[in-house]
Amino acid sequence: MERTCAAFAEALGSGEEEHAVPVAAIQVLLGVIERSSALTMHGLDEELRLARAYMIAYSEGAPTELGGRTSISVVSGCDLFLRHVTRTYLEFADFEECKKEILRRGQSFAKLSRSSRDRIADLGHPFISDESVVLVHGHSRVVITLLQRAARCKRISVIATRADGAGNFIAKELKQLGVPVKIIADLAIGFFIETASLLLLGAEGVVETGGVVNKIGTLPTAIMAKAAKLPVYVAAESYKFARFFPLRQSDLIAAGRQEYAHNRTLLQQHDHLLKDKDQDGGIKKDPTNEFENQNYTDPFSSDFPHHPPVDYTPPEYIDLLFTDIGVLTPAAVSDELIRLYQ
Repeated sequence: MERTCAAFAEALGSGEEEHAVPVAAIQVLLGVIERSSALTMHGLDEELRLARAYMIAYSEGAPTELGGRTSISVVSGCDLFLRHVTRTYLEFADFEECKKEILRRGQSFAKLSRSSRDRIADLGHPFISDESVVLVHGHSRVVITLLQRAARCKRISVIATRADGAGNFIAKELKQLGVPVKIIADLAIGFFIETASLLLLGAEGVVETGGVVNKIGTLPTAIMAKAAKLPVYVAAESYKFARFFPLRQSDLIAAGRQEYAHNRTLLQQHDHLLKDKDQDGGIKKDPTNEFENQNYTDPFSSDFPHHPPVDYTPPEYIDLLFTDIGVLTPAAVSDELIRLYQ
């Protein structure tokens, strides 16, 4: 577990800029394949699913490493990559050739994913007219890239909510281009929204309903924007599309609890396997596995002080989604999810 988590943390902050969480997760899975000694596809699949569980556990235990984000983006990135692995396996009879092709395609996918922001910026900036006042909520790299692209050819200004300090990050990035940025308190959105031209949001996850899971406060901001008759746009990479169908806010907690229980069972089974091998003089158990710790607290239990980091914004509050696979209406998201995961 220690190696997987260390690789994940390194991938999150490596290079000239921070990587998107799903891309970092995919890079870790590629590393697992490169180091794997598995002789069958079943063995490789088990190693990948174990690494997925470790990264999700790490995300839930160290949310600051994800910039306050949740594990939903880890889940979407891993699941999309695992589906890619399964498709590749079906095309090759020889296991070693299959591994090489998985690595080749996976590395190409990671590179393509990193260019997604530029593609989204190219598609989205025409929807921001000259002299627009753009309201943003939460810290999103793709939103910043889109605004930077628009600022090169138009005069725009930005109103950013404070959102646990996210507004300061946006202001720092945009002021380098001379874009005026006004940071407001989250509770002041209703006062300032009548001066805005549009609402531009990022997303931690785009779900099957066509809605989005994003920074807490996104839902009331979108509701107020709709009441003020402002267009609401979401900018998100396609690797954030998640197979999840929430109908209410409580479904986020229910899904998190279910994912937590699944991963805990998987990691405990792995721990018991290592203990059995250790008794036979084989592999020693991993001392970093926090699921061995009897004092480990379930983050979804009623006894755990829980401040929801995200909320769910239904599709009726969203006009368009700017993605690297095109400009989509919320109704088109389910079709794209089917295509991505088929």
